[in-house]
Amino acid sequence: MLWIPPVHAEAPAASVELDGLVLEHGSGRPVVGATVTIEGVDPVTTDEDGRFALALPPGTYAVTLEGADHMALTVEETFGAGERVEVEYRLRRFAWDEEVIVYGEHREEVSRQVVTIEELRRVPGSFGDPIRALQSLPGVARPSSVEGDIVVRGAEGLNTGTFVDDVRVPFLFHFLAGRSVVSPSMIEDVEFYPGGMPSRFGDVTQAVVNARTGFGPAEKGLHGHVHADLLEGGASMAAELGNGWTVRGAGRVAWISGLIQAGQFVYLASRGAWERDYRPARIKFPYNDWQLRIIKRAGPDTWSMSAIGALDGLRAVEERYDDDGDGRPDPYEPDPNAPTDFNDIIENRFVRMTFRWDHDTPEFDASTWVSVGNDRQRNIIPGLGVFFSGPDGGQIETGWFRVRHEQRLQLSEGWVTRYGLDLRAQPSTVESYIDASTPGDVKSVSDLRLWASPWVETQHRMGDLWVAPGFRASWHRLAGKDAVYAEPRASVRYDLSDRWTLTAFSGLFTQAPPTDRYADSVGVTATRVMQAWQSSAGIEGRWPSGLEVNANVYFSEMKDLNVKQVVWEVVRPSDYDSDVAYLQQRPRYEAVRGRAFGLETQIRLRPNNGWFGWAGVTVGRALRIDDDGTFPSRYDTPFSFVLVAARDLPLDIGLSGRLRLTSGQPYTPQAGVFVGDYYEPLPLERNSARYPFFKQLDVRIDKTFTGRRARWTVYLDVYNALNSHNPFLVSYDYDFSELRTDYYIPILPALGLQVEY
Repeated sequence: MLWIPPVHAEAPAASVELDGLVLEHGSGRPVVGATVTIEGVDPVTTDEDGRFALALPPGTYAVTLEGADHMALTVEETFGAGERVEVEYRLRRFAWDEEVIVYGEHREEVSRQVVTIEELRRVPGSFGDPIRALQSLPGVARPSSVEGDIVVRGAEGLNTGTFVDDVRVPFLFHFLAGRSVVSPSMIEDVEFYPGGMPSRFGDVTQAVVNARTGFGPAEKGLHGHVHADLLEGGASMAAELGNGWTVRGAGRVAWISGLIQAGQFVYLASRGAWERDYRPARIKFPYNDWQLRIIKRAGPDTWSMSAIGALDGLRAVEERYDDDGDGRPDPYEPDPNAPTDFNDIIENRFVRMTFRWDHDTPEFDASTWVSVGNDRQRNIIPGLGVFFSGPDGGQIETGWFRVRHEQRLQLSEGWVTRYGLDLRAQPSTVESYIDASTPGDVKSVSDLRLWASPWVETQHRMGDLWVAPGFRASWHRLAGKDAVYAEPRASVRYDLSDRWTLTAFSGLFTQAPPTDRYADSVGVTATRVMQAWQSSAGIEGRWPSGLEVNANVYFSEMKDLNVKQVVWEVVRPSDYDSDVAYLQQRPRYEAVRGRAFGLETQIRLRPNNGWFGWAGVTVGRALRIDDDGTFPSRYDTPFSFVLVAARDLPLDIGLSGRLRLTSGQPYTPQAGVFVGDYYEPLPLERNSARYPFFKQLDVRIDKTFTGRRARWTVYLDVYNALNSHNPFLVSYDYDFSELRTDYYIPILPALGLQVEY
C-alpha cells in the first residue's frame, strides 16, 4: 500500500493539491486499498481511513477508482491552478447505482449547499425523501402546519424557486406528510441556496431548491430500485442500451387511502354495521408521480428528452345508498348545477416535458432546452390556504412554454464566464368559487404572463480571493403591464487558511406573483412584481476529520411582497331574507414591504467512521410592513433548533434520530362579539399571537442485507415518535375565549422494504 501525505513540499506553486476520501455507498464505511488512477500520474491507493492525496498540474482529468469488492468508477474533474481541493467519492458494491458527491473549494457560489443523498435519505421523519429532509437545515422554517413548502428565512413559500434539473415546477411535495414529487432513487444530489442565488437563477426572490437527476450513462444491463411501505410503493430503472442510448424511469403511487378504507371496513364489520347496499363517507388522499428520460450521447454532445408529472390532493367521498334497488350502492354523481365538483377539495397536478442539447468540453460548454407543460392547482375551501400553498377558494390552470440557452467559457485558469437567456410564456386561467352556487356565479380571469431575461456571471480567482460578479435583466408582463428590472449580484470568498474561509454576498432579485394572486376579479388589490435585496456574510471552517462549522448573518429588504390577508365580510345571500346575514372569510392578497434578518449556525459531521449528522440553530425575525404598521410574517420564527444524528451499527444496521424545536407559527387572534344569541369573531392585531412551541422527535432504524446482485433494506421510519400535539387545524370554543387544537399529525410509522439491484 502506498500512502502519499497531503503536504507536497516539492509540488510546483501552481499545482493542484487533491485530498480525497473514498467511501462505500450505503454504509459510509471507508474503502481501504482502493486504487486511484489519473492519466499521467502514478496510481495511489487509499489508506485505512479511505483517504488519498495527489499533486498534479491544473487541467481536466478522468479520475478512475477501483476496489476489490466495488465497481469501478470514472469521474471527470476540472481543477484550477493553485487550488487545494477536497473530493469525496462513493463506490458501490457489485450492481448498485451510485451517487457521486464532490465537495471542494472550487465550487462557484457562496451560499450553495450540496448535501449527499445518503445523509438526506437517512433523516428520520422524511421517509427516505432527500428533498423533504432539507427542512432540517438551518434557516429553513418549520411552521406548525404540515405544508410542504421549503420556507427559508421567513419568506413566503412562493418566494422559494423549486426546480428539477433547472426546470421550474409548481410544487415539490405531496399533501400532508407526503414525499416529494421526484422519486428519491432518481436524484443524484440536491442544490440548496438559502439565499445569494447566482445570476443563472431568475424569477425568484429568496431561495432555490434544485433536484438534480442523472444525465450520465447507466451501468450495462438493467438496474433499478423497488420500495414499498405503509404509505406508498414505487420503482425505478436505468438501462444502458448501447450506441450511446440510456433510458431512466421511475414511478410511485400512494395507497394510504386504501388502507384507511380497509380500516374503516374492519371497524364497521366488527360492529356489524357494514352493509352491502351502503357505503359510508370517507376521505381520500390520492397521489402519484412519474419521471422518464431518454438520453443519446455522441462525443461531447448529449441529446435528451425528459418528462415529469405529479398528481395529489384531498377528496371527500360522500356516503352512498342503494336507491335503485340493485343491491349495490349507487354510483356517485356530482351536482350538475354546481360550477365544479366540490368534493375535490384539493387537486394539484403538473406535467413537464423538456428537450435538451448539451455540449461539454473542458474549455467550452453550452446547453439549450425547450420545456413545455401544464399545471392545475385547486383549493376550493377559503382559509385552507393557511396550510396549503396554491389558490384559495378556486383553481388556476397554467400553460408553460420556456426556452433557455446558456454557455460557459473558460477564459483562463481560474477565470470562467457564463451567460444565457431565458424566455417564458404562461397562459393562465383563474376561477374563483367563493361565491359560486351556480356556474354563472364563477368569476374567471385569463392572462398571458411573459418573461424575458438575459444574464451573465463571471468567476475569477486571484490567489486566496475569489470574486463572482453577475447581472440579470428581467422583463415581466403581468395583466398587460410591462416592467423592467436590473438585478446586479456579487459573491466573494476569501480563504484565510486551509481550514477557514470568509464569504459575502449582495444582490437584487425580482419575481412575478402567481396569476391567482393578482387577478382583480378574485379579490386582489395590486399587480406588482416582487423585489428583494439580499446581503449576507459568513465564516466557514473544515477539518480533515469531516467536522465543519459555519456561521452566517443575513439581511433582506423586500418590496411589493405578495402576502395573504384574511378578510371577514358581511354576506347577505340573495336566497335569504334581507334581515339575514353572516360573516364569511375571504382571501385577499396585498403588496407589502418586508424585512428579514438573523444568524444561522451549524456544526456538521460529514459521514466518517459510521457517524454523521448536524446541529443547527437559527435566530432571526421576518417582518412585514404595510400602511397600518409592522407585523410578523406568518413564517416568522425567532428561534429554531434542529439536531440530526445517525450511526451505523454492526450487522449493517443503521439508526438515526431528528429533534426539532421551533417557535410556534404566528396567527391573528380573534375575540368573540355577542350578536343576538351567538358569538361572531372579531379579528384582533394581525399575527400578534403564536401557536404553542413546535417540538417533534423522529426516529429511523434500518437493516441492510447484501447479496451478490441486490441489496435489501428493511426500515422503520417514525414521524412524531412522541405523538406531540403540534396544531394542524385549530378553532376557538363557542365564545372565542380559548384556542383549541382540532387536528394534528399524530405518530406516523412507515414500515417498509426497498431493494436495489
